[in-house]
This record gives sequence, C-alpha cells and structure tokens, in this order.
Amino acid sequence: MQTSLKKACTGIIKNIKADKNYSSLKYAIEKIYRSWFDETANAYRISNKIQDADTFPAIYIQPYVENVYSLVTRSSTSSELTNKANYTENIHNQVNVFDDICSELLKKIDEIILKPSKVYFYRDDNIKVCKVTNQVITESAYWTSMEYYLKEGLIDRLEYLMNLNSNMIAKSDGYKFSNSNQIFGKGLPASPGIAIGKLIFRTSNLSKVKYESKILIVDDSVPDDIEVLHTCTGAIGTIGGMVSHLAVVCRGMRMPAVTGCGVVIDEERKVAENRDFKLQEFSIVLVDGSNGKITFSNEEINIEHNYKYNSENKKHLDNTYEIIAYFTENIEFFKKLTLEQQLHIANLKNHFKKIGYVK
Repeated sequence: MQTSLKKACTGIIKNIKADKNYSSLKYAIEKIYRSWFDETANAYRISNKIQDADTFPAIYIQPYVENVYSLVTRSSTSSELTNKANYTENIHNQVNVFDDICSELLKKIDEIILKPSKVYFYRDDNIKVCKVTNQVITESAYWTSMEYYLKEGLIDRLEYLMNLNSNMIAKSDGYKFSNSNQIFGKGLPASPGIAIGKLIFRTSNLSKVKYESKILIVDDSVPDDIEVLHTCTGAIGTIGGMVSHLAVVCRGMRMPAVTGCGVVIDEERKVAENRDFKLQEFSIVLVDGSNGKITFSNEEINIEHNYKYNSENKKHLDNTYEIIAYFTENIEFFKKLTLEQQLHIANLKNHFKKIGYVK
C-alpha cells in the first residue's frame, strides 16, 4: 500500500506491506491513518500552517513484487547514458543482467523525464516500471546532462535555465563580520541556516519589535510557542539536543536554530546569562544553525558572506552565463516571461555576481 498526499507531510506512513487477506489489509489501512494523528505529523502540519484537509491520505494498493531491480539513467560522474560498459560503476544499478531491453528502457525514460533519473522495475515476460525518482548525481554531471538535452533540442534555453539551481553557480563558504564588539556562544546545530534579529523572551512585549526580525530564546519549546515562532527568523534553546521539540519544530519550519547553549533564562527580568556574559532583551543576535554558533552584540551585526564556485564547473558557467545574458539583455523579451521565470533567472545572474564572475 502507498499513500498519496495533496501536500507532503512528515510522519505519515507512505509505504506498508500487507498480506492478501481482509485482516492484514484492514490493519495496514488503520496504521496509515493512525500515523496521521502521530505527534510528528501533527507538529509538521502546525509548524508549516498546512490545513488538515490537505494532508488526508488517499491510499492505493498495488501488487507486491519481489526482486525489484533499479537502474539510473546516467553515469553519476560522466553523465553518459548507462550502458553495458559502465553500469557496474554505480551501486544503484542493481540488476541480475544488463541487456538490450535495459538500454532501451533507460533511453525512453531519459527522453521522457529529461532529467537524470533512477528507475525501479521488475521483470516477467516484459519489464514493468514500478517507480521513477530523481537520480543522485554530481553537479558537473547534472550540468552536462542538461547541456545534452539542450543541444539535442529536447529542451529549450529557458527550460535549461529553469532546471538549474543557483547553488550550482555559487555556494556560501562561511562569513565574516564587518564590525567588532561581538560576544560568541556555542551550542548544537539544531536547524541549518543563518538568521539575525532581536532577542525576545516568552514574556516580551512583541509590539515593541513588531516590524523587526526576532530571535526567540527558550529552555525548550512548548506548543504555545508556535504562534510566536511564526513571527521569528530564528530560535535558541538553552537545553535539549538536536531532536528536542524546538529542534524538530524549527527544522519543520525551515528556521535556523541552536540548542543546548547552556545559558540560564530569567523570564521576569528578561535576561539570559552565564558566567561569561549577560544578554538583555532586544539584544542583536545572530543564530548560525548550521554550525551551532550564536553571536550577540549591543549594536547592529553586519556580516559579509564568502562565496565560491567549483573550478570543475567553469566550462558550464561560461555556457550558462551566455544563455542568461541572452534573456536579460533583451529587455522586451524578458518582460514577457512569467514572474517566476524572471525571478529565477535574476537569481542565477545574481549568484554570478557573488563570485565576481567575468567572462
């Protein structure tokens, strides 16, 4: 049995095996629907503001097949189509024999999906596909695949750009402070990302910082904190680990968070302190949830990101930059694109600027 959801929801069982009898089928269906009430699923719906009706699972039943094989359409490093010569190079290529039928299947899937894919299938008289998912592949190989589709006329230049991710062009390689007078703290990396805001407590008067970025500090979160967290850009937990309630909720909300930082909170005085420092309400705070770092200051915190690109992707950058220039230099044509397309292309171009790209 597999579940089909209008919107993805962590915690709901997606696949379950059942025997071909009434009791087993009944138990499997009940187990799927019970998972809908699970704390994890409920917290995910609340933290992501997903309506219950959007996560009611529909269930479809298909025959269980043993000996399901898998093949990826392209080499994860060179991006060439998987064939008899290279299929043993990838651990995801799990077949008892690679023959012409496998080659034909992968070629058809590749021409239909137009992205490197992983195919699950079983064989009786013919090959029958069970599922197709995105393939894990290196950036360079993914780029090469997209360039192949473009060259062969399978996609156009706009589709090519829309299939690229800005992180393929430039990645943040840490950051540095452009001002001084910071106090540094350390905790556990509970939810990735960086956020800057003013420190608030449960008892803080939020009307004083209504239109400013806020960082909530608590021992560990309780359900009542969800409403406040929705107004924040980051969170700090003084106790708890990477699977604490605050950590799980913040990851569900995709909000940077650090836990286990070891300071003591005085809600009445609205102060957080340890033997090294004392933090007042509305202090400026930077939360680095990727590295478990916290930075405090009484003045504005200014950071400068360092960006880099993979030198192996240089040839792909040149080609991509030319295509971006084709769209952005033709203003009238660019205006005819959808807002989503304009924003995506502008974001790609901005990442070229971050690495100081000059062709």
